[in-house]
Amino acid sequence: MDKIKVVFPEIKYAIVFLDHDEGKSIRVKPFMDTFDKRIILSSYFESVETDAVERYIENEAGLMLATLDRMTNIDYEAIEIDKLVSSGLWYKIKGAIINFAELQRDIEKISQHKNLEGKLNQMIDKVGLFIDNISKLDWSPEGVQSLAKEIVPQLQQLAQVFPNIENKAPISEKKSKKSSEKTQSTP
Repeated sequence: MDKIKVVFPEIKYAIVFLDHDEGKSIRVKPFMDTFDKRIILSSYFESVETDAVERYIENEAGLMLATLDRMTNIDYEAIEIDKLVSSGLWYKIKGAIINFAELQRDIEKISQHKNLEGKLNQMIDKVGLFIDNISKLDWSPEGVQSLAKEIVPQLQQLAQVFPNIENKAPISEKKSKKSSEKTQSTP
């Protein structure tokens, strides 16, 4: 099959808002390329806030400002976020960007990945602590008996909190019970 070369037309900026008094227009790049996405996503996730609400607000502001910077001719340093949103201009700019919904899906995917990554890191930390604690246990017969004496009351409390948990004997006890039942039933 013969291959052809495809030449794509130059992307034309959309004019979203026209200020007739000053002759200024806001131009919006209608398609967010990969480079623009990287910069905007980086701005979205660079918040160092520990409070979830503060982090969300800071992330959203970063998204808006980075989008203005990369996708419009607006001097974003002079913009107040509240006025940008309340004027409706932010929604017009988002609407003019054909693949803005893609960016929002990317944010969700990255957020889920970061959330999962955080949970896995917590679990790994807990496993490490558990292993450290196990390595410090006294595994002599006396140490194991002492540990069993400490655990039994805690397990009984757990059974009171979760009464539907079946009282399952350890496997070794089950085997010894079965073998004793067999010897008793054999004439």
